[in-house]
Amino acid sequence: MGLVPAAESTPLSPRDGGPALDRDEPDVTVEISQGFAELSGEIDALAERADAGPFVRRGWFEAWTAAFGGAERLHVVTVRRDGELVASIPLLRRRRGAFSSPTNWHTPAFGPIAVDDSAAGTLATAVVERAPALLDVAFVAPESAFASQLVSKAHAEGRLVVSRPVLRSPYVALEGTFESYEGNALSSKFRREIRRRTRKLEEHGKVEIAFEDGSERLAELLDEGFAVEGSGWKDERGTAIASSPETERFYRDVAAWAQRSGWLQLGFLRLDGRAVAFMLAIARGGEVDIVKVGFDPDWRKYGPGSILTRAAIERAYEQGMTRYDFLGGEDAYKLDWTDAVGERVRIQAFGRNAYGLAGYLAWRWGRPVAKRALELGRERSR
Repeated sequence: MGLVPAAESTPLSPRDGGPALDRDEPDVTVEISQGFAELSGEIDALAERADAGPFVRRGWFEAWTAAFGGAERLHVVTVRRDGELVASIPLLRRRRGAFSSPTNWHTPAFGPIAVDDSAAGTLATAVVERAPALLDVAFVAPESAFASQLVSKAHAEGRLVVSRPVLRSPYVALEGTFESYEGNALSSKFRREIRRRTRKLEEHGKVEIAFEDGSERLAELLDEGFAVEGSGWKDERGTAIASSPETERFYRDVAAWAQRSGWLQLGFLRLDGRAVAFMLAIARGGEVDIVKVGFDPDWRKYGPGSILTRAAIERAYEQGMTRYDFLGGEDAYKLDWTDAVGERVRIQAFGRNAYGLAGYLAWRWGRPVAKRALELGRERSR
């Protein structure tokens, strides 16, 4: 099945969660629109109603496509009940019935916005049906209704399904008080080391920790923070914000969007007024998500990143937050603070047609085999 234009809608059958003959059942329809333009107000209202996280909201994807491309291929699949929008997800249209998530390694999470599990499941069914060749979504929560229904529907249609972990992100459940957390979750050796390093750093000048919301001097604060985040090994490995114009644009746009939404937190550890550690965080809905963090390697032995992290977690407790998420991978320095880890998976559903099988073989065995399979498929279709 190809794309359904935005002006058209597809009613679902009772078997697929659509309207039954009973008039009390809601009228469920699925639509696909190109981009957010015609839906922006409804999508934002849905996000508020569903209390959606920042990484599935329109502002995040608009920053992502502006930086990394794909805006012209971005389509939004939506589900309505009796005309009311109840679920949506953006996907990048590829060729011949293939869709993928607008994600890369700057993405900490992906998924739909949905008012309930039923809406999420209906959306998953619709997405599978509209990607007969390949559906490829990454950074999805494996326990979600969307992921479960997506895999179930793909298997039911005889697809070749691959699901594998791509990210394990440590987080802190902010329970009790900061003092109880620090006393119970952190080793005594680690606590002593942070205190010792703080004292040693103070011997070199005035140590200040500050958190800014970006309402003033945002560009200047980002310049200061990105210079610290990009120093040392991150810059050498090309993972720093300032390592490419596209990456820097993305994080500047994300910061500006988060600031307009009232969610931005910029953390600084300064020594005599000079930043030696920095973090960019989004704080909303009881969660603090650490989008980027870095420190000046010249001061590595004093643990400026750890000193700033301790202050940020203490602040999260003071603000009444319930979760502090490090995001990114399962790095050793994050596991000093917690042993709790949230998993994200990549789900690929390959159709049993020439392009679907070629895609599966490309993943399984490599491109030469896939190319030959695609050629055979074309020959058989002549």
